[in-house]
Amino acid sequence: MQLFYSTDIQGEVITLHNEEHQHCVRALRHKQGDTVYITDGMGGLYHAAILSIEKNKTICAIHEKEIHAREGSQVSVAVAPTKNHARIEWFVEKAVELGISEICFFRSDHSERKQLNTDRTARIAISAMKQSNQVFLPDIQYFDSFDTLLEHGRQAQCRLIAHCQEDLPFITSAQEDAKSTIILIGPEGDFSMAEIQKSKDTGFQGISLGNTRLRTETAALTALILLKFNPHHTALP
Repeated sequence: MQLFYSTDIQGEVITLHNEEHQHCVRALRHKQGDTVYITDGMGGLYHAAILSIEKNKTICAIHEKEIHAREGSQVSVAVAPTKNHARIEWFVEKAVELGISEICFFRSDHSERKQLNTDRTARIAISAMKQSNQVFLPDIQYFDSFDTLLEHGRQAQCRLIAHCQEDLPFITSAQEDAKSTIILIGPEGDFSMAEIQKSKDTGFQGISLGNTRLRTETAALTALILLKFNPHHTALP
């Protein structure tokens, strides 16, 4: 199934814009009357037929709508961006394919990169969602301070931080049966001691990802896999 993305929904009409419009009519050469499948990134899957093709948009009539619910453990990963932006883009792509609920980027005391191209990151996430035939687009947020990130993390039932400053329990021993989990992954230079203490004060549990030294993006993806697919760490009914 070739999937498109749009949030422009007006009654029984859904419209493709910009890259989605171009891909539909230029690359795939869809024409009036063709059936297309469109997601809103929030669990909605629309079966639609092309009504008209204009210069900058493709207008479609919705014939059927499916509403999907998120399944399994809801995992958020907060990661300090690396200097090499391509490595972070790789993480975003793979995390979306695996069904991550939220990706947070934040500025750490030891951050290598202070700014992030959020528009490009969003485009990569949309592409990965469509490529993997998913109907949920994760929230992507950037926090300019560690304190703001910690405050945001309070909403998660299980709060974790991976660091190398102490002997810590392995991640799979973290709180079980959590409805939602957030894990913080620091930069290559690890979190500062001040950040670790602040996280403890906010209710974050320190965990280990093993004895191997991992790159930031590898650590983030490893944490996601271990949390999301750990049979003992699943969402409550």
